[in-house]
Amino acid sequence: MLSTALMKAKREQEMLEEIYRNATQKEEENLEDMYRMIAQKEDGENIIPRYFALKSKHNTNYLRYINEYDDRIGGFLRFSGQRLVSPYTKFEVEYSDLGKGYVHIRCCYNNKYWVRQSSKSSYIVATANQADEDLSKWSCTLFEPIYDNRQKAYRFRHVQLDQIVFLSHSNDQYNDCIVAKAEREVEVLPMVTIRKADDEIYALSTLVDWDSLFILPKHVAFKGDNGQYLSFSSPYLKFSSSDVKESSVVQEIFPTKDGNIPIKNDDSGNNHFCQRLTIEGKTSCLHAGAITITKESRMEVVEVVISRTIDNVEYRINDAQIYGQKVVSMGKGTAVNKTKETDTVTFQFKYEEKNKKNWSSSVSSKIGVSVTTNFQVGVPMVAKGKIEVSAEMETEYEWGETHKDKNVKEFTYPVIVPPMSKVKIHALIKQGMCQVPFSYRRTDVLRCS
Repeated sequence: MLSTALMKAKREQEMLEEIYRNATQKEEENLEDMYRMIAQKEDGENIIPRYFALKSKHNTNYLRYINEYDDRIGGFLRFSGQRLVSPYTKFEVEYSDLGKGYVHIRCCYNNKYWVRQSSKSSYIVATANQADEDLSKWSCTLFEPIYDNRQKAYRFRHVQLDQIVFLSHSNDQYNDCIVAKAEREVEVLPMVTIRKADDEIYALSTLVDWDSLFILPKHVAFKGDNGQYLSFSSPYLKFSSSDVKESSVVQEIFPTKDGNIPIKNDDSGNNHFCQRLTIEGKTSCLHAGAITITKESRMEVVEVVISRTIDNVEYRINDAQIYGQKVVSMGKGTAVNKTKETDTVTFQFKYEEKNKKNWSSSVSSKIGVSVTTNFQVGVPMVAKGKIEVSAEMETEYEWGETHKDKNVKEFTYPVIVPPMSKVKIHALIKQGMCQVPFSYRRTDVLRCS
């Protein structure tokens, strides 16, 4: 029996070796694809950053949320974004409790999750209020990111449909929107098949880690290692000004489509670092001549804004999320009425109210400078299971700061006690958090104004 089994195993091995020897180049590529599909399940590349943007390999545009008030495409996701840094192109990933690399993807503009448009549609929209891990429902929000090592790009599988998300190439209003559709079976070897799409380029997109983006303010100044600011001194740029209020030191930032910040001259770019250089009678001029990062090539970025006002804040309450609700306090009381007449007893309760407030902008600058910002905003609060906005307040604040405060609150509750009876009362205090998208107006006052 053992000898027969060994002979059978040997024949199978010889058969496989023969198949590999006779495989065409195309079959070898298919075998590589099959290997990648297996290997990528354990590949660290499948782990995507918390915040990200997606750029189509087909049309090089960025995936963006469509916020136009159009019943046909409002809420859809489309590869039509012309710029990387936009509130519509930022997405957040939440890893599933089911594991297996499954994720939920949330649009940061409206706080909604990716989901099928309806039970009869495979278009993917950002309209789900809650994450849904029920694979039997069309409203399931689970996706699986799949990294293609050869293309250096990602594709996403809709887990409930078991279909890949593609860019729709149609002639209607849904062109460039994303949709889940099936792949076809491709036989790469006898008895061996993989799933593949004829138009797989439409499913591929490169991923940009949002936290890796360096977003500069609109107006800045560059301070050299000599303590002087870079200023225009015809026909050169020189580190020669000691006053950041001079108009000649103000540089206006125009990021490219991909979020890059060009500072070298396109006509004479040599791939060298810019540095401060004194040579041939020219003192502390900007010179693109450093092969490595030298002391003279290090510059401090200074925001030339002396004050900033944030106002006209409009909260999108319909896109808000309430989460983390829990009971934090409980009060008890008992009222006894020994008379033959109805009595009213007023209970008084005390509790500690804790508040934590934070405002952040997905497109604000990330340089480590402090600008006095005057905020004129109302504060969203969770009250009676819904979000209410308090009266407008005015305060100094910096993006990303967390302000905390606490107060002792009292409330009274009247209870009617029938004759010759006893009433017990329990008061529960619940705590919750809310996340509310908003738009705003920003007004800057420059130092040189």
